[in-house]
Amino acid sequence: MAYSIQVEKLTDEEREQFDGQIGMTENPEAVAREALLRHQREMGITFENPDAPVTAEPGAVDENYG
Repeated sequence: MAYSIQVEKLTDEEREQFDGQIGMTENPEAVAREALLRHQREMGITFENPDAPVTAEPGAVDENYG
C-alpha cells in the first residue's frame, strides 16, 4: 500500500526511476555506471577517487569556451 501511495502521481518514467532507486528493478544509471567502471578496470584506467567531481587543471581551459 505504501508503494501505491508513493507512485500514484508519478509518470511512467518517474515510476521506473523510483523502482530502480528502491531496488524493485535494475536502475539503468547504476547498470551503466558499473559497466563503465568494469570497462575502465579492464583497460587499466584507474582513478584515486572515481566519485570525485571532474575538474580541469588550472590554465587547461580552452579559451574558446570561456
